[in-house]
Amino acid sequence: MEEADLSLVVIDLVRAGETEDLAHERALLAKLAHDGKQALILYNIGNEELTVGELTQRGYYLGSNVSYNLKKLVESGYINHERSDVDRRSVHVSLTDKGTEIREIVAKLFDRHLDSIEAVGNVRAEDFEEMNTSLR
Repeated sequence: MEEADLSLVVIDLVRAGETEDLAHERALLAKLAHDGKQALILYNIGNEELTVGELTQRGYYLGSNVSYNLKKLVESGYINHERSDVDRRSVHVSLTDKGTEIREIVAKLFDRHLDSIEAVGNVRAEDFEEMNTSLR
C-alpha cells in the first residue's frame, strides 16, 4: 500500500470510528495520521525484530527515510532499538507495547477495508497476495 493511501486509511479510521474503544484508538491514530509512513513502518515491523537494513531490503523504504522515521518513532516510544552485539554498525528494531497497539489498530483497519473490497469488488485476500507476489 502506498504511503499516501495509508494516510487516507488512517484518517478514515479516525473519522469512521467503527471500533470497540473508539476514543482511545482515535487519539492514538491522530498522533500518527499526519505521517502514514510511521504507521506503515510499525505495521511492517510487526512482531519481528528487524535491522534497518532488513526494512530497506524488503523494499518498504529508502534508507534515509527509514532512518529518520525510526528515530522519530524511537523518540515517541513506539519502537525499541538496540545495537547488535555482533556488529555494532547494525541496529535491531522492535515494537514497544505502544507501537504494537498502533500496529493492531492499523491491522484491524486493513482487515475492515479488505472485507469491504471482498463484498463490493469480489476481490479476495488471496488475490491481493498473488498480486503482491507478482509485483515483487
